[in-house]
Amino acid sequence: MIKVLHIVHSLASGGGPRAVIALAKYSGRSGQIHHSIASLLPADPHMVKLTEDAGLSVYVPEDRNALFRMIQDTDIVHLSWWNTPEIYEFLRSELPEMRLIIWFHVGGETAPQIITKKLVDFADYALACSPYTYERPVFENLPPREKIDKTGMVYGATDFERLTGIVRKPHNGFNVGYVGTV
Repeated sequence: MIKVLHIVHSLASGGGPRAVIALAKYSGRSGQIHHSIASLLPADPHMVKLTEDAGLSVYVPEDRNALFRMIQDTDIVHLSWWNTPEIYEFLRSELPEMRLIIWFHVGGETAPQIITKKLVDFADYALACSPYTYERPVFENLPPREKIDKTGMVYGATDFERLTGIVRKPHNGFNVGYVGTV
């Protein structure tokens, strides 16, 4: 069985962790992959339950050494990236050897959420979260072979089972809906 450790800044109700949970929930159903998630900051208890209900093990490591032991016991480390001090502190630490996928959950063009060449080079595989992100110069300017071998684009996953049971209600006027965190 392949063991994947997803590392998130914070296991909160925002889009990045939700995308990871949805991705892991459905790929874990194959029975060939075991997914765990580690939160660099304290986790929202509601999200811990939701994550465990989706079939993932949840960890909030008490210190870096605990996190590093998890990494050493994992086949693939999947870091959900956006610009935070905690993520950069993690990336700058004395990391153990690992296979690292960085999934960039930002547009990547404007400060502070700029994806740098150094970040793409650091990853074994770099994923953009949208075609817009994948069209940023940091990806577009890679040598063609490197771009094919080392990068890709995966939309932030959605768990449409969350919408089960929603019934349309007749009404006058125009409604705009939004699912996510602002």
